[in-house]
Amino acid sequence: MMTVVTAVLTAWVAGQAFGQGAGGQDRWDARLTDVKGTVTVFTAGADAEGMPGDKDMPLEPGDRIRTGEDSSAEVAFEGDSVVVLKANTQMTVTSTRKNGVELGLSLGSLLAKIHSSLGLGGFGVRTPTAVASVRGTEFAVEVAGEGESGETHVGVFDEGKVEVSGTAAGEAETLMTNQETVVRRGQRPLPPYVLKRLMKHRKLVRGFGKRAQLLKKQWAALPPEKRLEFRTKWMERARERMKKMREKAIRQKGKRGPAGPRLDREKMEKRRNNIRQGQR
Repeated sequence: MMTVVTAVLTAWVAGQAFGQGAGGQDRWDARLTDVKGTVTVFTAGADAEGMPGDKDMPLEPGDRIRTGEDSSAEVAFEGDSVVVLKANTQMTVTSTRKNGVELGLSLGSLLAKIHSSLGLGGFGVRTPTAVASVRGTEFAVEVAGEGESGETHVGVFDEGKVEVSGTAAGEAETLMTNQETVVRRGQRPLPPYVLKRLMKHRKLVRGFGKRAQLLKKQWAALPPEKRLEFRTKWMERARERMKKMREKAIRQKGKRGPAGPRLDREKMEKRRNNIRQGQR
């Protein structure tokens, strides 16, 4: 019997095949290539609470990635373009089409080295206050604050250029190497200035070139059927992992019982008494 997970993904593959045409050649291959710490992936039509991200998981439009404290996630496109999400970041894969890749960054920091071939059709990062358009470069985007205080910082490192515009209106600004700008809510970008806020990411991004070369050597094309298989296995593993975590939490809660809080208070009081005696 077909599981719910398989049914959902099978329908997705059918839709992809219909939308891509023969060979499915109008989309770039995007994958989650590295996971450190707590990384959660929210997929369309799946659990609203999200599931733990796994290395080598194929990514599709609509997938949202969230990194926790002291965590990071690496996303690669075709093996030669690398995007790294730092801690406490939320990013949505909006489009992977060859005529226009778009990522949505709602919070946190995104660092990237985009190969010129990927940027030919357009590569953009959209935030609540700005749009950064890339043709092939090393850059960073940070979204800080929310509401009226929200702002987007964009910077270019050692190569390339990025065009930055506000989501409201106004003229765009073009950032060249070692420049950055900031876009506040409802405003246009400030004129470019020398890297300052985003300089802290420069050393890390410099290593993305070697990382992309390594990924490219290991990269193997995945047809739609293989992507379906990988994503199905990931969702089943993630569901089983979450189920075991819930069961463990219930068992631990049961062991504590009604006396748990009282015993905890007794332990705390005993520690306080030991500390007081040691101070005498």
